[in-house]
Amino acid sequence: MTASERDAPGPDERVRFCLRCGAMVGFGERTCPACGHAEPLAGEVALVACTGCERVHSATLQFCPECGREREDAWPPAPQVAAPEPPAASRHVAFSVLLAWLAPLAAIVALALALRSR
Repeated sequence: MTASERDAPGPDERVRFCLRCGAMVGFGERTCPACGHAEPLAGEVALVACTGCERVHSATLQFCPECGREREDAWPPAPQVAAPEPPAASRHVAFSVLLAWLAPLAAIVALALALRSR
């Protein structure tokens, strides 16, 4: 049994997903163990301070109602994916390209020799 199978909830356990990072959180837990995001209780309004004007507003707002600045933590960070390396050209590919360039030349030489022998 792998670690992820041991940590997976049983069929009778209820879970939810963190609204910030998407990690699995126990249904009764308020704080995400992966990112530390705290979910407000039902009926409770979470407040944050604007980084621009420092006024307090609801955490559910993406933009500050006073200065219009977007919250820095409103969107999760975009995943960074490395571009795959192009495959290295092998000797067979180089040889195939060389033959493709020489084939028309060989055909012209063969045609010239055939016409000359007539």
